[in-house]
Amino acid sequence: MKLLFEHWRKFINEEDTRYDDNRNVLPPLPPTHATAIEEAGYTLIKYLGEGRMGVVYEVEDKETRQRLAAKIVGRHLPQYYSERKNYNWIIKNRDKLPDDVKEYVVDVYNLFEDSSGKHLVIFMELLKPAPENVVNQIFSSAAAIKGEYSPEKEERLLKDENAVYEIILDVLKKNSILRAERKYMGIKKEAMEAAAKRALRTYLVNKTVPKSTIPNVYTMVDVYDDSPGKQSFLTGKSQKTPRSPQWRNLFNAILNEMEELIIQTRVQEIPGATEAAIRTYLRIPANKGGGLPVFWSAASALEDDLTYYVNRKQVIPMTYGMPKDRPLGGSGPGVQGAFPEIEGILNAMKHLTQIGFNPRDMHTENIMMRADSNQLVMTDVGLFLVTKG
Repeated sequence: MKLLFEHWRKFINEEDTRYDDNRNVLPPLPPTHATAIEEAGYTLIKYLGEGRMGVVYEVEDKETRQRLAAKIVGRHLPQYYSERKNYNWIIKNRDKLPDDVKEYVVDVYNLFEDSSGKHLVIFMELLKPAPENVVNQIFSSAAAIKGEYSPEKEERLLKDENAVYEIILDVLKKNSILRAERKYMGIKKEAMEAAAKRALRTYLVNKTVPKSTIPNVYTMVDVYDDSPGKQSFLTGKSQKTPRSPQWRNLFNAILNEMEELIIQTRVQEIPGATEAAIRTYLRIPANKGGGLPVFWSAASALEDDLTYYVNRKQVIPMTYGMPKDRPLGGSGPGVQGAFPEIEGILNAMKHLTQIGFNPRDMHTENIMMRADSNQLVMTDVGLFLVTKG
């Protein structure tokens, strides 16, 4: 499948100096790495990066002058044997894969153990990092975990009705206050789906968020100051990027439906209670005998959940086959449909799983790109799970 992004030729600048995540200069790498690479018949050109499993260099074949990537894994690491087994699997099986699967799998040429017995050197094709604004949309990254997010991802998601509906249903099911309601499990699936559909219709009608968007909701517009450097009114956490009008509209649309679901459960719990009485009770502060804290807790949980599903949750599963309600499971078909360019890599992951090589640990650092074709490639297969062969 041809990828839709044609702007993936914006590569990051390469640097010889090594830095940690805080841009502190790291000490020189062990000279034994250069020795191991020389023993294998290659010249070390430059340091490229490192992770938990090893250090990666750009190297050159002394005879052919071909440039490759060399990953060095220390034998003392507990992952040493899985790294050797998994990269050997690629060497033995990659050419047997269908073309539309093979193109997403890194090409591994050789595994070499140096004379010291301390290092395994994995020689593979030399790839380039994919642009951050591309991979951050579909894979988790350190930036997303820290609270930053991809504006492009949010914009694409909130323009797609199927994606928005799936997000609404997910956050309604996940909300901690709804789940804590004594009769929450008595809310039928049909009622939850109906609430999600109503929230979607409200969201689609209100393209921007005026004051008092919805009559019954405690609108966040007046008190929700999430401009850069300010703290969220609900969570107290610093917001680095203001929420878009679409995000706020969706928040209020869901919050309105959550209020109705809470009222439904309370009417069932309290004999003789009416919807109007419960609604009034939820709007009275606790110091006056009301239940307003319940609603604010529900709103705070909604903010966290909505931020997670829109900005932080991976579109492509980190571990293929994990259910979407699990942290490593990726998004559901509604959200995935907003990113048609991922179809090829998802199909490749599915095929690999079916033949016993289950993709795991998919995130921004483990996905790279072929410079000549803008093709995404799964590079770090050391943590893949071999279940057959």
